[in-house]
Amino acid sequence: MTTSKTVLPGQLILEQCIEAHGLTVSEAAARANLTVEELEGLIVGQIRLTPRIAERMERHLGGCADEWWNAQEALDLANGGLSPARLAVRGVEPWHWPEDWRGDATPEQIEAHERFLRELRPLD
Repeated sequence: MTTSKTVLPGQLILEQCIEAHGLTVSEAAARANLTVEELEGLIVGQIRLTPRIAERMERHLGGCADEWWNAQEALDLANGGLSPARLAVRGVEPWHWPEDWRGDATPEQIEAHERFLRELRPLD
């Protein structure tokens, strides 16, 4: 669970880049070579920030990629520790369940596993 001190990196991007330059989300997404859905997901915290996306946003929209990545890492820690993004950056391959594992899993376990895989997949 996030604390009140934890800031979404997407909110920082929204304030520092999009609103500060008077851009719409559509314009900012086009400049950063993201889809509108990806940028909106990043802003509301449904999509994780990756180092590559942070660098691309900084290059095309200004702002500070390091600050956004630090916010993502703080969010990861607040949400329970080592994140899928940090594992991916370190080159750690995730363990995958066998194809037939779902027969023994609860719906909550299946959803948690699928959410983990979605978060691990980078956008670029």
